Amino acid sequence: MGRIAFLFKQGRKSRLDGGDTHPTEFFYGYVQLASAGLPVEILDEDDLGLAKRIGTVWRWASVASHALTGIHLWAVWRLARRAARARLNCFGVLVATTNTFGLSLALLKRLGLLDARVVFVAMGVVDLAARPSRRWVCRQILRTVDTVV
Repeated sequence: MGRIAFLFKQGRKSRLDGGDTHPTEFFYGYVQLASAGLPVEILDEDDLGLAKRIGTVWRWASVASHALTGIHLWAVWRLARRAARARLNCFGVLVATTNTFGLSLALLKRLGLLDARVVFVAMGVVDLAARPSRRWVCRQILRTVDTVV
């Protein structure tokens, strides 16, 4: 199985590093796996280049792609870069805790750009019935990942 990476939005790492008491359910099993001595890491948007500002063209393309497919094109582009893929592919399992990460990684997996197993924790926003184009895209790409709803 290898190492496990949990992909979170910004700020999750600082909650752990801050020493504050926090509900562990916001970490989707990371805290428990780490406590058991398993090889787990947290990657966030900063680690993968997703927190950087995007230009107007990318912003509009991303809004349009998200409306049609549910996928943020800028996130796919950033995660598809060689450095990001190299970092992601050094893990045996990637646990995506946001829809942006989950759908982007599923597409990259479907395209054969990711070797790691992807576990997508879908947070209810993946509304497959919302729009036929989204439903079709989700059916195609989610076949390549394990989805937890």
